[in-house]
Formats: sequence, structure tokens, C-alpha cells
Amino acid sequence: MENFITNAEIYEYPMICRLLTIMLFFPIITFSQKNDYKSYDKAVSLMKKEKYKKSIEICNKIIKENPKWKAPYLLASKCFEKNNQIIKSAEYLQNSYSFLNNKAYLEIGNLFYKYGFYKEALENFRKIIGEVRNGQFDSSDLNLKIKSCLFSINQLINIYSTNKPIKLNSNVNTSFSEYFPVLSLDDSLLLFTRRILNKDDIYDEDIYVSKKDSIFWTEASSLGSINSSNNEGAVNLTSDKSTYVFTSCNRREGYGRCDIYFMNSDGEIFNAGPKINTKHWESQACFSPDNKYLYFVSDRPGGFGGKDIWMSELTTNGFSSPVNLGSIINTKRNEMTPFIHFDNQTLYFASDGHIGFGNYDIYISRRKNIASMFEKPVNLGPSINSFKEENCFFVSSDGKTAYYSTDRFDNQHDIYTVLINDSIRPNNILSIEREILSSNNSEIILNNIQFETNSFTLINSSFSDIDELISNLKKYENLEIEIQGHTDNVGNYDYNLRLSELRAKSVYNYIVESDSLLVDRITFKGYGEDKPIDDNKTDRGRAINRRTSFLIKNF
Repeated sequence: MENFITNAEIYEYPMICRLLTIMLFFPIITFSQKNDYKSYDKAVSLMKKEKYKKSIEICNKIIKENPKWKAPYLLASKCFEKNNQIIKSAEYLQNSYSFLNNKAYLEIGNLFYKYGFYKEALENFRKIIGEVRNGQFDSSDLNLKIKSCLFSINQLINIYSTNKPIKLNSNVNTSFSEYFPVLSLDDSLLLFTRRILNKDDIYDEDIYVSKKDSIFWTEASSLGSINSSNNEGAVNLTSDKSTYVFTSCNRREGYGRCDIYFMNSDGEIFNAGPKINTKHWESQACFSPDNKYLYFVSDRPGGFGGKDIWMSELTTNGFSSPVNLGSIINTKRNEMTPFIHFDNQTLYFASDGHIGFGNYDIYISRRKNIASMFEKPVNLGPSINSFKEENCFFVSSDGKTAYYSTDRFDNQHDIYTVLINDSIRPNNILSIEREILSSNNSEIILNNIQFETNSFTLINSSFSDIDELISNLKKYENLEIEIQGHTDNVGNYDYNLRLSELRAKSVYNYIVESDSLLVDRITFKGYGEDKPIDDNKTDRGRAINRRTSFLIKNF
């Protein structure tokens, strides 16, 4: 019986052999795959430890054994990207596709675009323009990137600038991220946001301040009671340093996740209220130099998409309903970190929705006067912007120096300073000549004239405006003026009257000492609290009433 084989069994034997062969081979394939998976996991672990070269070596071995598996190509591509080898990264990304299609061109183009390889990005983007027309891709997004590539290539052809960004020292920048730099009007204080790890290993944002010591910034310290266990940041300061405006998140009394708050000179903190804050995200507020308007960022409905810049007027009844700055400024993407300069005519902001170098760039927009609309934004160019993120642009009162945040040079945000070219500078804080020519016996306020607290000693930042006034007195030989000093109604009446007179005299003395020939054409007088131009019942009103001005007596 053992040797008896039927015809049927003879027929079936080759089939059994084939099955046995498959059964024997299958465990080998499974074992090989298991080894690939283990190797891949090891490569992932090495990448997380920033051992990119070793991770790539393992990926290449996996690819050699299993060339159709997409994952190791993508992992190697990511490792090359992390190691700033963008061409190699693109090569592996391309090889991850069995054949190149529109999705591949878009993905490869985006990789090149992200790292400033504009020519290579443009080549890939142009290959899918036809598909954009067929509605398979977002045409507006792709067209923006194509225009940005062309813009960037053109901008970078003849780039030359002697003004290089300088990183502020360790008194300001640390191993953590620092951003949102803001200066006081007299350039004596530098405020910014620092993101640190707290005792629970959770990132926390707080506001810090550094003081000017001669030409150096002192070691920054926490801004005290303004900070809490919540995140605080994006601080700004009124021109008279009486009120801080900042963002705080997740407070019980808040209207949304992040709200805008104020802190007055008494240290009282209060929410900006339901017209400014909503259930949506509000942040990054700044006052106009006359403290009449609040600019801020929100993703509330009614905008153009993403985060937009809004503006609200401060009236006697509080803030008005915010107005969107419109499609000239805002796009379907994000506009951030608005800063209206002390000239009240020049707006700086960050955006990833206008033509630029990619990510967030800084833009400038001007207006002819405070009643007119802001004009088409202009990119600040490659001396400021790059393919990395630039944000939080703040220009000093003299319009010559900027402070901003970027991760252009490091893998984290730090604060840099740079001298800016004339083309992107704001107007003079006060164009006295323009004010003179348009004046009709009205008071002309010198907004930049500042004194030490309870003193008639001029702060250095005041001299630029007085110098401009002197030059116009020389230019218009018939011009006669009265220098006026004014105070709020806080304190003793006689003291205020005397202080206002002494402050007016300080300006008078500076002019006469500069040019004694002007002595017969100028006078001075202190009016104390007798001529308020705003309500002395509010901090804002009192700040406005504390002013130095001049009146044209003859022209």
C-alpha cells in the first residue's frame, strides 16, 4: 500500500510541490519585511535624535531591498531636509513616486519654495498650471507662489545692503524664543515676549522689559504683575507710557481663548471689552500715537480669511465697533503684528498672503494723512525678509532703527536690530513745515516733546522735533510763535501752572541757545490745566492734556 500511487495522486503531486514551495518561501518574505519594519523604526528613532546621517544609511539599505516601499524615501527626504540638504531632500521625495504626477510636482515645488529655492520651485509649479485651470488645485494659492518666486528671483539678483541685522545680546536673547519687540517713545524701554519652559515643563509666555543703559540694553526682567500663570505677550505701550496693552489667554473673565487687556499706571488690569474681544482669537494690539485708535489682529467673522488686522476708535463711550482694514491690507491668508508708527501714517505688519519670499514677510503701507486709506503694501526686501519667518517689526521714534523677530539665522525666534534704508522709513514724527503751512492760528502739538517725570528737563528724543522747528523758523523769516506748556488737572493748580511754564521755557531756551537770532520771534507761556483738549477724568484724556505745543502769532 505504501508503494501504490493512483493516477489522481500522480496528477496532484506537482501542485502539492508548488504549494509547499510557496509555503516555505512565504515565511522568508515575512521575515524580510519584519526586518525592514524594524530597520525603519530604528531609522525613525535616529531621526528623532537628530542623527540624520545614520538614519539615511538605514533608509538606503531598506530601499535597496524593497525599492517600491515609499516610507523610507520620505524618511530620508525628511532627514536631508532637517540637515539643510534641500536638493537631496527633493531627490528622495521625487523618487518616492512611482511616476511623477501633479501631486508630486506640487509637493516638490512646495519643498523648494519653503527653503528659498525659487527657480527650482517655479519649474515644478509651472508643470501643473494646466491642472490648476481644470480646477484640481487651488489656483489662488499656486498663483501667489508663482508670483512670489518671480518676485524673489528678481529681488535677489542684485541684492546689496550694508545694513545687516544684528542679534541683541544675551541680556535680551536667551536659549528660549524672544519676539514682539516694542520700544517706548523715548527709546528708554524695550518690551518683548519670552517663551520659556515652566516648572511643569509646559511652555509659558511672559512679558519682559530691558532698560537702556547708555548704548546697551540691561538684563531683561519680568514685567511683574502683568504676568500670571496664563500666557501673556504681544505687549505695546502708549506714547506717554501710562498704559500697557497686551494679550492674555485663558483668563476666567475672557471672552475667548486669547483676549486683549490693558494695564494702567496704577497697575490695574482690565479686559478691553466685548467690542474688541469675542469668542474668537484677538491679539497683537497697538495704539496709534495719539491714543485714539487701537489696531489689533482677529480671526473673527467678517474678514477676508485667516487672521486680519482690525481697527477700533476710542470714543467718550468706549471703543467703537472694529473696522476691518480692507482688502488692500488683508488677504485670504494671515496678516499679523501691526505697528502704526509715531508719525501716524506708516503701518508695518507681517503677512503670508502678499507676494514675498515665503512664510511671513514684513510689509510697509503708507497713507497721505490720518483720514485717508492705507495704500498698497510694499515688501521690505531681502535685507529684512527671507524664506524663513520675519515678524513683529517695530521702528524707533527717529525712524532710523528697526527691531524685529526672525528665525532666519537660528532655529528659534530671536530679536534683531537693523538700520533701515530711507525707502522704508516712516515720515518724520512731525512734519512741522506741513503743519505750519496748513495752520490757521491753531495750536500745533509737538507730540514727541517729553520731559522727565515731574521735571522740566527735556528727554533726548525730544530734540529732533525742536530742531525741525528751528529749521522752519530759519526758513520762514516772518514766522513768530509762542511756545506753550500744558498739564492735566492732577495736583496743585499753582504747581501745574509753574511746571507748564518751566517746560515751555526749556523748549524756548533750547531754541535760543541754538540760534540767538531767533530770540525776538519766539515767546513762551505756561497755561497749566486751563486749556484741556480732552477729558481729565480718564487716563487717556489726562495724557493728551499733558502736552507742549506752539501757536503761530505771525506768518
